[in-house]
Amino acid sequence: MSNTSSVTPYDDASSSSASNSAGLAAAAAVACVAGAITLAWWLTEETAEDRTAVERLKTERRREILGRQEQSSTPLSSTQRESLVITTVGLQLRNPETLVRTTERLGYQVESLAGVSSLLAKRPQILLSRASGERLAVAHNDSGRLVVHTAGDRRRV
Repeated sequence: MSNTSSVTPYDDASSSSASNSAGLAAAAAVACVAGAITLAWWLTEETAEDRTAVERLKTERRREILGRQEQSSTPLSSTQRESLVITTVGLQLRNPETLVRTTERLGYQVESLAGVSSLLAKRPQILLSRASGERLAVAHNDSGRLVVHTAGDRRRV
């Protein structure tokens, strides 16, 4: 009899523990999937409180939209009408080409008019508009000089 034992990395007990750990891993994976499904179902579940909160928010949003529409359809107040007075500024220029090129650099675009010459110098009026809604009308006065008309403040010209 000897007091020594032989130890090898290949033990008969390791094959049974490997099959046990594979079974545990499969069970853990199934539990994780089932837990994820349950969690997703729980997160998407809608309670009565949730439904009433959503309805309340929809009602408030409708009121906001209707309030904006009513405000936009109201007539202009007297102070707003006063700011829309037509402002006219006489210029020393006689040729509209340079004025139009400058306004184009400032973001204005020439409005095309049906039946009007494409040459700027031959047009009776030149209409310019900007994306922000500002508009200018350029015309010739009796002496042949350019006149710029706009609605609102003189600083626009």
